[in-house]
Amino acid sequence: KTDTAMINACEKVRARFLNKSRYSDYSVSKVISIEELKNYIKFYSSLSDSLKSRKQVLLSNNLLTEFQYKIIQHSVLDKIRNVCFFSISDFYKANNYRDSIMSQNILWLVNDLYNDKKVILWGHDAHISKKSVSNDKHTNISSIEMLPTEIKNQIETISLDFVERAPKEIRKRIDKMQGNTFYIHHPDYMNGEFEDVIYFKNTEDYEKYKLK
Repeated sequence: KTDTAMINACEKVRARFLNKSRYSDYSVSKVISIEELKNYIKFYSSLSDSLKSRKQVLLSNNLLTEFQYKIIQHSVLDKIRNVCFFSISDFYKANNYRDSIMSQNILWLVNDLYNDKKVILWGHDAHISKKSVSNDKHTNISSIEMLPTEIKNQIETISLDFVERAPKEIRKRIDKMQGNTFYIHHPDYMNGEFEDVIYFKNTEDYEKYKLK
């Protein structure tokens, strides 16, 4: 296909997928049938193959850098994983699958894309925790737990949270501090594995994000 035709095809497939996918209230509706899943996989696999066959042309004509090509190719394959996620009706199985994909993406980031750099991972606490959150019935095993021990041991975790969710004694200390944001050591957060927690208060958009 020509570039324009491929772009249009990608937009149509993306729009169709977004229109069908639903995820809420700790339940996943099985909105993608097996037949639809096969079609999505076929489309994105074909797109991936097309990128591979045209890689040298794209690079030699300076249409993409090697770095850009890696990201685009990986993103296309991630589309397949995404549609697979929305074909799983059971929330816990879907959640576990999602974390397994997160883990694979982390490995790709640290071993391939940024193999000579430090990496900052930003995600929800339960997904980047070093061990499962015991008091969260909706969490299975985190993406960090699935990593090889060598990688996992190099990770330091920091949690971000709002003032209202801080323990009472911590909130008292917060009220005495100046400035919009501050840093406080609180090793007992969740399972106790987070090195520190950064609490936010009095930021410009605070009221918009304030817990009701």
